[in-house]
Amino acid sequence: MRRCPTSLVLVMVVCAITIVSAMPAEALHVNEKGGKDDGLGILDVPVPSGFFAGAEARTVAREGRDPVPSTPWWERSSFDLDKDHISDALMQEAAKDPDSILDVLMSMDHEPDAVDAAAIERTGPDIMVMHIYTDLWLVEVWGADGRDFRDLLRVPGAVMLWGKGAPIAMSNIATPNMKARESAEYSPQTAWELGYQGRGVNIAVIDTGQDNAHPSLAGKWVGGADMSKPETPWWQQDGTFDADDTNGHGTTCAGIATGTGAPDGEYKGAAPEARLVDIRIGTIIGYAPGEGPLPKKWMDSTLLGQEWAIAHKDDQWAGVPEENWGIDIASESWGIDVGGSSDGSDPYSMNNNKMVEAGIFVFNAAGNDGPSNDGFSGMSASDLATIVAASDDKDTIDRTDDILADYSSRGPRKDDGDDNPYDELMPHITAPGTGITQVQFDRFGDGSGNGYGSRGSGTSYATPAVAGVAALMLEANGNLTPLVMRDVMEHTAERRDNATLPELDPFWNKDWGYGLIDAYRAVLLVEQLGEDVVNIDPDLQAYITNVTVSKGKLKLEGVAWSETSVVEKVELRIDNGTDWSMADDEANETWARWSASIDIGSVSKGNHTVTARAVRGDLHSTPDTVNFTSKGEAGGGLAAGNMTLVGVLLAVVAVLVVIYLVKKGVLKVGKKAQAAEAAKVEGIKAIEGEGAGESGAGGGGSGNGGP
Repeated sequence: MRRCPTSLVLVMVVCAITIVSAMPAEALHVNEKGGKDDGLGILDVPVPSGFFAGAEARTVAREGRDPVPSTPWWERSSFDLDKDHISDALMQEAAKDPDSILDVLMSMDHEPDAVDAAAIERTGPDIMVMHIYTDLWLVEVWGADGRDFRDLLRVPGAVMLWGKGAPIAMSNIATPNMKARESAEYSPQTAWELGYQGRGVNIAVIDTGQDNAHPSLAGKWVGGADMSKPETPWWQQDGTFDADDTNGHGTTCAGIATGTGAPDGEYKGAAPEARLVDIRIGTIIGYAPGEGPLPKKWMDSTLLGQEWAIAHKDDQWAGVPEENWGIDIASESWGIDVGGSSDGSDPYSMNNNKMVEAGIFVFNAAGNDGPSNDGFSGMSASDLATIVAASDDKDTIDRTDDILADYSSRGPRKDDGDDNPYDELMPHITAPGTGITQVQFDRFGDGSGNGYGSRGSGTSYATPAVAGVAALMLEANGNLTPLVMRDVMEHTAERRDNATLPELDPFWNKDWGYGLIDAYRAVLLVEQLGEDVVNIDPDLQAYITNVTVSKGKLKLEGVAWSETSVVEKVELRIDNGTDWSMADDEANETWARWSASIDIGSVSKGNHTVTARAVRGDLHSTPDTVNFTSKGEAGGGLAAGNMTLVGVLLAVVAVLVVIYLVKKGVLKVGKKAQAAEAAKVEGIKAIEGEGAGESGAGGGGSGNGGP
């Protein structure tokens, strides 16, 4: 028998490989914004102009940050610069008149009870405990002057003394501008057109009351209380009292969040199917009793309102379906002057934290101090609440002409000294708050005969708009937690202006926060996440920052970081596959840049989504995505196009023929030739291995559409 020359075998194999490699790669269809483009293109790439464009893929290590402060908050508070456990503002007030009787708030290091109250009243004959805020770890005391402060601090568990604060009362265009309501400009990409309008969600408006008989609010009230006056048989605080609004501020906020726009539906709020809880803390002049110019011998209505919300968050309101029991969301268009900008250690901001920890989604106005402010007031400086800035939509639904409202308070918050700089990054989100037309209240009636009119401007009005979007998100996914919801809002927001602290966060801006809220993207994302939302850790962040297409490869670059720990890895997948592939260049670091590439020829014809996420243990970041459309004919994730499939089949047939002939003895390969063939095969494998490495998410047959 004649031996088959080695060259003949190689020619057959090489011909088959050549047929495959000569087949045209799949083409991509470009549509709108994206990274560099070689005539192919990418859809919907969330990349700020110039950000990380063409950046070298590498890992950048940063010093890790301790998530647990080494000292308690009262030792770090910026309100107590002399560290005597008495707020500097309270000491200044006492110094004006040593004999002046003051209303004092005592912060405790535990839940106060009757034993603590008795100990406090034993410190002086005129000292009276006005109220114990058990859930807030506060005690309100009357009858003390400056000479009593030291005795009060000797009570076991007392850690800080405060003076009372003074409150600051902080959509026919706004609702569609947020992409909540349908519009000619943004339909069908609106949250309502996804099928959500806030059904089954309760929003507590903590404000000056509500005229719930107004046509836009009729039938929405499920429960509430008037905390602006002591409880009496006429003003029960058990959840059954419906407090009317004598100021108008609270009614406007309720309409922005949930109004139906009745009778003609023009001035609808963001979540017209949501229901209302009315927690009144303000009065006809706005101030709550115990605050501002009103008589001081009153309990603090703001603190009472916060405490009441926690105590009644699971109430089974009478006469309403089970889906509308309790309190889901709190809208607080309110701030407290605590004697200067707050680092978050003031009682009002910390009590917002308590509300969030109790499971309430809290939204608080950033304030109306404009660009000259040096931080945020009490309530607005909360670590855990979502702080809302205001935009000016220029009376157009089109968002491209929107600017930041000149009155909107700027960030960041004053540093609280806890070695975590991320909790100073506020405001978090921006929404329309300028030139609002909404429901008109009735100072001496229930508002049943009133219509709509100009209600002015303020972050007060941006806040309930965001609370309404929160109701849409919560209807779409009931597994959300407050911090994950905030993270999704930030992640899906429309970026505005450059990053203020890019070395810390590449997106946060001191004026806009993370940008202009996008109700459609936020609701769509939580809907798609489904039950996986419980696995999101807001401490982890991952973004796709640059996308290019070249030589049949879709290359992705991005950044990932952890606010308090490390990123173990960055994962990617194509579409909804169950397998994830690791990106290149990521590592166990606080901050990392990563890259990955996908072989376009391995992706079937149609629309596709690439998803990226940062991972630590069993938890991951809110995912970031980029969409693209392939025009090719590839299928099965193996090759691109019918001609390519033919080439593969020819190659397989050729190899099988050679194997058959060798086994039959028709063809033989000498030992030297076998050794040479083996060496060449190993070389081919090495080349293929390098190609798979370049492919990243698309390589290695991972189930993500790779070859």
